[in-house]
Amino acid sequence: MSLINRQNQNINMPAIIETPSSIWMQGQEHDASTLSPLFGKQFHYYHSNTNTNGTIYTKFSGTLGSAYDNGNHTNRAADYFAFNLEDFNRGMKDVNGYYWNDGFNYYTMEYGGYRMWKFNPSNQNLTYGLVNRPNATATLSTCDWTVGHLHENFILDEDSSNVYLMSGGHQQRGYYDRHPCQCSNGYEKDAWRRTIKQFTYFTKNTLSPTNDSSPISYNCHGYHAYIGRSSTRIFVFRSKEDQNSTDLMMYTKSTNTVTTVQSLTHSGSHTPIPSEAIQIDSTGSYVFYHTQVVPNGVPSGSSNPKHQIQRIVFDVNGSQASGSSGPSVVAYNTNCTVDYTLSGSSTPDTLWPNSWTTSTQRYFSRRTKLFLNQPVSGSTMYLIAFNITPYGNEDSNKNYYNAHVFTTHPTASANLTYRSSRPIYTDLGGEIRAVIAMDSNTNRFLVVTTNNMAIYTFDTASLSLTLAQTIPGEFRHYGVDTYGRLWATTYANDLFSFALDSPVRINITSPTASYSYTGTNISSNVNVEARNYLGSRVAVPTRLTIEGTSATFTSNGLSYIDVTTTTSSIVNVPITITNGGFTRIVASSNF
Repeated sequence: MSLINRQNQNINMPAIIETPSSIWMQGQEHDASTLSPLFGKQFHYYHSNTNTNGTIYTKFSGTLGSAYDNGNHTNRAADYFAFNLEDFNRGMKDVNGYYWNDGFNYYTMEYGGYRMWKFNPSNQNLTYGLVNRPNATATLSTCDWTVGHLHENFILDEDSSNVYLMSGGHQQRGYYDRHPCQCSNGYEKDAWRRTIKQFTYFTKNTLSPTNDSSPISYNCHGYHAYIGRSSTRIFVFRSKEDQNSTDLMMYTKSTNTVTTVQSLTHSGSHTPIPSEAIQIDSTGSYVFYHTQVVPNGVPSGSSNPKHQIQRIVFDVNGSQASGSSGPSVVAYNTNCTVDYTLSGSSTPDTLWPNSWTTSTQRYFSRRTKLFLNQPVSGSTMYLIAFNITPYGNEDSNKNYYNAHVFTTHPTASANLTYRSSRPIYTDLGGEIRAVIAMDSNTNRFLVVTTNNMAIYTFDTASLSLTLAQTIPGEFRHYGVDTYGRLWATTYANDLFSFALDSPVRINITSPTASYSYTGTNISSNVNVEARNYLGSRVAVPTRLTIEGTSATFTSNGLSYIDVTTTTSSIVNVPITITNGGFTRIVASSNF
């Protein structure tokens, strides 16, 4: 683990922006592979509506901080607003969500700042240009209320003329302002709420916006995610109406129209973050999974609220979805059945408890995030479920934070089989605040709690999650770049990098906890290994130092020795115990 920069001031600047060829580190361009600075290539400070200090923009990245009303990103009370960039980019893993390259410019949207970075790689004097997102500073108005600014903007697609976006805003109403969901029902003092809209686009030549001031798709108290696209269409999944309903929206570029191709009303109330979408036939049909919470009866006879897993099949070309009832059916939903036999119970009250019932859920305080893993195209799929609560919304039953693995039978079936669970709270000693995939294959996951981060790997042999590494510390923003480096910033905006060839920790173990010294030297050894943030061994030069006067290293007779760890096995280092007393060995490395 390397501390890259200790930032003791607020510069309102993202910590990391990854473009196809560069890593922009706090405004300075660096070579993407070596991280060598490229002098004369930097962008300039520009005040934005919301502080973006310490934020990280890589394909797999996220934050615990709200995009609004969180000036220094330390206000944990607003965390119920926060969603990871990877929470929005759920679909086919074919977009980054925050940047697009049109062959000349990099269009990079800034989460929380309503700004667009426009990188021009041919301009050696100024490779960075700043423009406000078209009409971003204007207010959205409907039935006598206004939403402020659109603070979340994600790039979904482009064509020769346009760049297409998915947007969201945060707003608060006072005593004499109308709530957007109740604009016909009188006045109310209201807390912060999320608003969402999809399919704004701007032209590349003029930056002129369309669907910006009068959204063609809108609902309050919402979450939304990119789910898939073709050359002619874009699909977005969203929850709305206090998370009691979900929609799958289809946008047709040629006609600039939105069609709701699947709509569901739920009995329970939580935020369903859907799985990735995986293609299941050659004509363009894809499948993804999501959840709802129902008060009773899942499985049949259960008395407590339960998580109902659901499957949606859709066709990205707007044609008939595979297995649907007719050619006009672009998408359809199926309730999944789950065989819990391997859990030892058909009613998993303890296995997967849920304290959230049918109450109004405007604060996104209970979330179920699904990941879909398919090792080989056409093979059996594995569905992995995590439960998440933002800061201040902790579930009293810590089994709520168990992560679960299911298989589909056959591929993409609505019939699932429970395989295993992982007690995350027991592992980490804290509630899950966020989870992101760390690769496109969803084999590795970054789990963030209030006190640490951890990497879990999915083992297709045992069909279980394994804790690979725990990284202590309170991290606010995090992301994995193309080279597998994990970046993270703390609440103080200190920037850390975790490289695959750098250790997170060096382990020193002894074959016995104590020795009985009787006046004669004792020959023994210590075992040394270094592991990276994925839990794999790495080779690094390491100095071992013996504290105390009870032992020396056998090979040089000194209290210190330099060794190099290996990637294949532990390193055995002989020591000689020469006296009684306290002995401790510490490791240091300039990796």
